[in-house]
Amino acid sequence: MKRNHHSVIVLSTLFLALPWIAACGDADAEESSEVPAVEEFAAPEVDDRSSVSTEPAADSTSSMTLEATLARELDLTVFGRVWDESRLQHELGDREITLLVPNNAAFAGVAEGSVAGEANARAFVLRHALDGAHDRAALAGLEDVERLEGSALAIETSDRGLRVGPADVLRSFTVGTVTVHVLNRPLTLGN
Repeated sequence: MKRNHHSVIVLSTLFLALPWIAACGDADAEESSEVPAVEEFAAPEVDDRSSVSTEPAADSTSSMTLEATLARELDLTVFGRVWDESRLQHELGDREITLLVPNNAAFAGVAEGSVAGEANARAFVLRHALDGAHDRAALAGLEDVERLEGSALAIETSDRGLRVGPADVLRSFTVGTVTVHVLNRPLTLGN
C-alpha cells in the first residue's frame, strides 16, 4: 500500500504546531493581545579576527558540553573521538584550559595508529592543550606558551593571522571553561 506523503507532511506540520495552537487558546474564548512566549535564540559572540564559519560556534554561555560541541561541529569530529578516547575529561574537570583542535582535514596526514588507544590519544590531546584560558588576544600577545605535555609552542602573528607552531588558527570559541582554537594542522612534539 502506498503512503500518501502529503498527508504525512500535513500531519507532521500540525503536530509541530499543536503547542502553539494550544497556547493561543480556544477560538471561542475572549481574544487576548498576548502572544505566546517564543524562545529566543541568542547569537554566539563572534571573534571578528577569525575566519568565517558556516557552522555556529558555541559561546561561553552555552550549556553544551565540550564533548557535545566537538560532536556537533562537523569539522571537529575526529578530534572529538580522540578527546573521548584520551579520557582526560574527568582528570581536567572544570579546570580552565585551551585546546588547539585540528580540524578533520588536518588529520589526513596523521597515521591512525598514532592516536589510537588511550595512551596515544592522551599524548596527542596534551600536545594540543594549554593550561588556562587563552583567547586569541592573549595568544597573540605571547611569543611562546607551554603545552600541558611540557614542551614549548611558538606563537606568532602576522598579516595572515595567528599561528601556533606550524598551524594557522582558523576560528575560536569558548565552551564552559574551555577555550577552543581550530587549527588547519596538527601539532607534533618538535613544533
